[in-house]
Amino acid sequence: MNSSQGLDDFLLSLERHYISGEFADAVINCKGQVFNIHRVVLSAHSNYFAKALGGNWKESIERKIEIQNFDPIIVQAMLCFVYTFDYNAPSDDKSMLFHAEVYKFADIYDIPALKDCSKKKFASAITDGWNTDDFPYAISEVYKNTPLEDRGLRDLAVAVARNHINTLIGRDDFSKLLRKTADFSADLIPFLCGGTSRHGIQMAHGHPHPHPQGRDVCPNCLLPKRTVSGAVHFGAARFVAAQRCYCE
Repeated sequence: MNSSQGLDDFLLSLERHYISGEFADAVINCKGQVFNIHRVVLSAHSNYFAKALGGNWKESIERKIEIQNFDPIIVQAMLCFVYTFDYNAPSDDKSMLFHAEVYKFADIYDIPALKDCSKKKFASAITDGWNTDDFPYAISEVYKNTPLEDRGLRDLAVAVARNHINTLIGRDDFSKLLRKTADFSADLIPFLCGGTSRHGIQMAHGHPHPHPQGRDVCPNCLLPKRTVSGAVHFGAARFVAAQRCYCE
């Protein structure tokens, strides 16, 4: 048996223990729903849970963790990930919001791998779902639930909005988002007028200069680099299209 096969077998065994609950030695209680867990698995992913379950705390003594600030479906997604290294949103229609909530959970409970996974899933969902009714609401939730210095989902939201500004600017729900979410507007406006963002990111000036590699995917934000044709006036700002990424 090679090492790759051995790892695959181990992961399958881990998944079976997650499903069956065999050898579980602690529980998570979330709004009345109880999840069996294995302390060593959860602790391997999260310093927060490692300290809670390994120290002289109530959680360690009772072998029970209370999570009341998230819905059980988010806890279930987290547990699926720590045992299988993946999770799925329950509905494609609400996937942007779901992945944003998982990202928030991973940030609060210090699960770096889950945070990275949910960011990638959010990137895919927001790229495909920018023209849905949930798009403005998803951005609002991202800006409400992430700190200013956490650029993970915020940069993705700004990048997608910039790429589709010609269409979005005519939507009432997007205009309402701009009025009510000041931080998002402050992040987006520099792209529309050309210059430097408040995060020190250089914007495109003048006429567009296509990227030599065409529609590459940005290695930082995972979004495809694309050109938005034409120009749009936004108050005193004039947005000129350029094929580049928010992260550049």
